[in-house]
Amino acid sequence: EGGPVVGSVFRFYDEKRPMLWIETAALVARRHPQCRFVVFGTGPLRGEMEAAAAAAGFADRLHLPGTITQTSLGLSLFDVFLLTSSFEGTPNVVLEASSLGVPVVATDAGGTREAVEEGVTGSVVARADAALLAEKVGAILADPAGWGAVRAKGPAFVETRFGLDRMLRETLALYRLHDVRSG
Repeated sequence: EGGPVVGSVFRFYDEKRPMLWIETAALVARRHPQCRFVVFGTGPLRGEMEAAAAAAGFADRLHLPGTITQTSLGLSLFDVFLLTSSFEGTPNVVLEASSLGVPVVATDAGGTREAVEEGVTGSVVARADAALLAEKVGAILADPAGWGAVRAKGPAFVETRFGLDRMLRETLALYRLHDVRSG
């Protein structure tokens, strides 16, 4: 209560780069002592994540509550959603965060860049660099009013870009069963 929350939802496996997530969180924790960190998920790297957070001095502000069945409930706790994957398809959790108006900071993995409207719904960093990620998270935390527009723009972006109506219209147009311009 009273401080921002940086969080995520992922499996604690190498491809999600949980240690990069913890390294980024450690940098954010130093600059934002009131910040809390929450990651929903499980996996074999949990112990390593906890040890790294303890070594970095913010284990008391890191919460790893396990899996969550209602992702939107967990996402609604976050002021910033942070994803550090090394590869992804189109990460649904990024779209879910944007739909809830939560700014996203993520690494450029697979379809992640397509799932974020740069500077509007969040930021994607080109390299897996904790300092760059922490800088982007810090910019959002430093300007909550400026990023407040994500609450309206995030859901609109997801609906326009990934909504069912758009998908059906474009699929039908691809098969020449429907004129994409006619809606």
